[in-house]
Amino acid sequence: MTEQTPFESGGAGDPLRETRAAIPIFEGILEAMPQDVGALDALINMYEIIGDQDKAWHYLERLTRTFLEQHALTEAAALAPKLAAFATEHPEAVALLEAVAITPSETAPPPEPAPLAAPAEVKTPARGAAVKREVALAWKLQEAGLLNEEEYAAVVHDLTEISLRDTKLTVSALHVLHDRSFRGLEKALAHLAKLSGHPYVDVGYFDSPPATLERLPIAAATTLGALVFETLGDELLVAVLNPLDAEVQEQVHQLTGCACHFYLTSPEAFERAMKKRVA
Repeated sequence: MTEQTPFESGGAGDPLRETRAAIPIFEGILEAMPQDVGALDALINMYEIIGDQDKAWHYLERLTRTFLEQHALTEAAALAPKLAAFATEHPEAVALLEAVAITPSETAPPPEPAPLAAPAEVKTPARGAAVKREVALAWKLQEAGLLNEEEYAAVVHDLTEISLRDTKLTVSALHVLHDRSFRGLEKALAHLAKLSGHPYVDVGYFDSPPATLERLPIAAATTLGALVFETLGDELLVAVLNPLDAEVQEQVHQLTGCACHFYLTSPEAFERAMKKRVA
């Protein structure tokens, strides 16, 4: 049985309620695009969060077969741990494990992530505000015991350095942790999703059309750490790197003029999605 992420229900901002509310959105995407790997991946995570393992397996099987049909062997192989967790109760998982088994020599090493694009000139106030909100996020992780004092201090130092340099990188505490190969990043993401009530989505899996990505200007996307990755009628699905910052969400609302649904994503997924945009 897949290990369930330890989310607990609560009062206002209940992550379980938020997750249940998000599920129909992604299932609606699959009705229109049955092989949308981003929606499939999101639904696996969401059903695991609410404890519906049968549904989680259903979408895991679909995602695995989709990767195999697309000859995306590296992505398929990455699902092996999840498949193994279901092997006892679902014999089909054993066959899929054999199908996704690949050796390192069969795949090329992943390309180095391209630097995130940013506005040609970043105004100091915007960068200063970004540092402030990212330091606050790092503090929340330290309060939760996910960062020790030395790690917290290192994140603050790196954020300050990035903001002072003439750089095209997004000011992001999660990026700093990723670049430092922080082993607790997955736990940090789970905690932030729980704390904010915004489910985690691997936005890098979505094949977002240019028109969708451009709903938020690239300068704002970089400064805010936010990316529009899907549309539902007049509403937008937006991935953010800091789900705790209400000001970022309000600015996205104002810039797009649309109702938005916000999701947490990882720095690696964010960079993959941004790379598609600036290619």
